[in-house]
Amino acid sequence: MAKGDFSIRANERRTDELGQLGNSLNELAEELSKTIGDLTLERNRLRNILDGLKEGVVAVDNAGAITHFNKAAENILAIPGESLLERLNELWPDTLQDAAMQKDGIAANSRVVAFGQEQLQITKTGILGREGEPAGAVATIRNITEEMRLEQTRRDYVANVSHELRTPTASIRSLAEALNDGLVKEEEDSQRYYGYILRESIRLSRLIDDLLELSRLQSGAVALKKYNVDLKPLLDGLAERFELAATESGLEFSYSPELSKLKAYTNKDRVEQILIILLDNAIKYAVDGGLVRLAAKDKPEGLMLSVCSTGEIQREHLPHLFERFYKADNAHAEQGIGLGLAIAKEIAALLGERIWAENCSGEACFRFMLKHYSYTVQNS
Repeated sequence: MAKGDFSIRANERRTDELGQLGNSLNELAEELSKTIGDLTLERNRLRNILDGLKEGVVAVDNAGAITHFNKAAENILAIPGESLLERLNELWPDTLQDAAMQKDGIAANSRVVAFGQEQLQITKTGILGREGEPAGAVATIRNITEEMRLEQTRRDYVANVSHELRTPTASIRSLAEALNDGLVKEEEDSQRYYGYILRESIRLSRLIDDLLELSRLQSGAVALKKYNVDLKPLLDGLAERFELAATESGLEFSYSPELSKLKAYTNKDRVEQILIILLDNAIKYAVDGGLVRLAAKDKPEGLMLSVCSTGEIQREHLPHLFERFYKADNAHAEQGIGLGLAIAKEIAALLGERIWAENCSGEACFRFMLKHYSYTVQNS
């Protein structure tokens, strides 16, 4: 027993005092074995709980020595366990030492600190002993970088939606008030005001439709069926429609399908939606007197569709073009609300395809790749 082996039992068969002592020692050994087993179980349970947490945990005794830590703390603070206290003190001086000496023990204090490019939330809490004396402290560390980014995205989204809704609503209201107050005397001016109201109403309706469409796509509630299809007739029709639109905008239009048949395994309606978004953007943002190109090219990895327009996109804008409400060209900001490319990206993702933007020989090109025609799929 003195060496920690509580499985050994004393001789209880004697009837004298030594037998009674042996019986007492055996009972003590059994109780100690059970207690140590319970403590071992609790220690293992605590270790599993700590290791299962995403948050980092570091605990110290009232002398400031580390008693517990988990792997998450090492990963978040990017340092081995024995140096965790040193790293915590760099971020928040005397983080745990002060908490370990608090007599109230239960008070929690939290702070957000910068750690390189990341934001960490550190919370420290004192621990009380059996008699209410300071017995140490524990700190939890959370990486809230992504939370803060999402919160900022949410705020920007609400601000952008509010702004986009307010602009046409304010225009409609001011024009309607002028008509209602009799400030517009001439019939020609009245008709012009009615035209403004109609255009702003259409713009407002388009914004609401786009917001609902983007919401449906991002919710995952939209199921897109894919099938084998020849996209050549679709591209021919779009080329004819947008050639007229480009001409009316003073632009040249080029259409160059590489093959007589453009076979792909995709959803034709959604491909058409993406192409309309890209062609509409190309005409809006092309350099005056420039060229808009629609092209299809067969590649080893699939059928690549491209929409290009004269004028390159600044490098810093390229990674953000498919974000909601992002507008790279403020000079043309009134021509769009910045949701089209976000919708195109969501559709491509649901189709399992890739869409991207790049500059190529003085042109801004938007491309997306479709899977090749599947000969193992039978169209219904």
